[in-house]
Amino acid sequence: EIEKAHPDVFNILLQVLEDGRLTDGQGRTVDFRNTILIMTSNVG
Repeated sequence: EIEKAHPDVFNILLQVLEDGRLTDGQGRTVDFRNTILIMTSNVG
């Protein structure tokens, strides 16, 4: 139920979906290019 997520979660997802990677506060980068994200929603 992604619509219930904290706004910070949306910012993180935006970085993952746009760039294919995520950088944390310490500068470490995680590659998400070959990752499948599964999200659910009750909107509809």
